[in-house]
Amino acid sequence: MSDPRDRVDMLLSSLQPPEPPASLRSSALARADAAWVQPAIPDRWRQIWESRPLRLAWATAVAALAAANLALPARSGRGQGGPPPPEVAASAVQDRELREVVQLPRLREAYVAMEAARPAAAPHLVDAPDLDKEKTS
Repeated sequence: MSDPRDRVDMLLSSLQPPEPPASLRSSALARADAAWVQPAIPDRWRQIWESRPLRLAWATAVAALAAANLALPARSGRGQGGPPPPEVAASAVQDRELREVVQLPRLREAYVAMEAARPAAAPHLVDAPDLDKEKTS
C-alpha cells in the first residue's frame, strides 16, 4: 500500500516557483532611474512652510495671543483680600485632614538599627522589650 502523503510530497516537491521575466530587472532599474531624475513632490508641511500668507497668519495669531495674555488681567474669580468661598475652605480642611492621616512618621534611629550595632544616641530604646512604650513617653 502506498501512503497518500508520499504522493502529495512528491507532487509538491516537483513544483518550482515561476522564473521572473528576463526584462523585469532592466525595466525596474529604468523606472527607478526615471523617478530619481524627477523632482520630489513637496509634502503638505513643506507647502505650508513655503506659503507666505499662512506664515503671516500664524505670526499674527501668535502675536495676538501673546498681546492678549499680557493685556488681559488674570481673573481668579474673587476680589483681592476677601475670604475664600466656602467650597475652597471646606476643601482646605479636608486636605489638612487627609495630610494628617496619610503623612508618614519619620524613621527613628532605634528602629532602623535593631539588627545593626546599638546606636550611641539611644541605647536604652534598643534594649527595651516593648517599643510601644517609647511612643507614649
